[in-house]
Amino acid sequence: MFACPSVVSHLLTPPRYTPSQVYEAIKAPAWTWDFISNDPYNYACINEDVPADSLAAFVNSQINPAFNWKDAEWLLGEWNGPSAIKGVVRPDDAKMAVETGFTTMWVSNHGARQLDTSPATIDVLPSIREAVGPNVSLLGVKD
Repeated sequence: MFACPSVVSHLLTPPRYTPSQVYEAIKAPAWTWDFISNDPYNYACINEDVPADSLAAFVNSQINPAFNWKDAEWLLGEWNGPSAIKGVVRPDDAKMAVETGFTTMWVSNHGARQLDTSPATIDVLPSIREAVGPNVSLLGVKD
């Protein structure tokens, strides 16, 4: 069984400093001085006022759990072009995606980084293909 690297290394967001981390900081005074005497690191692809230690809060603020199939249907109506959906792993979601108007789907568990108990893509492909039929494009799959 593998442990999550952030759990093993005790790197948490927001950071919480443990006694062993304080001890390590004392052992590296130049690095520690550089760390505490400079501005926090920022992500280049995000507004410069978003410090790295608040990335989790930023990402969470961008996710709206209220987004649903009706919202997707509206969005597709505004787009009026070919559309793809990523992250389909269940046949009922695959059928709903087609009914909603998606023309292509990427069968994916997003690398299972956040959901390590999600099924492997290769295991769900046959049921997804059966659910949507031969006329729906499945990305990453050679039919």
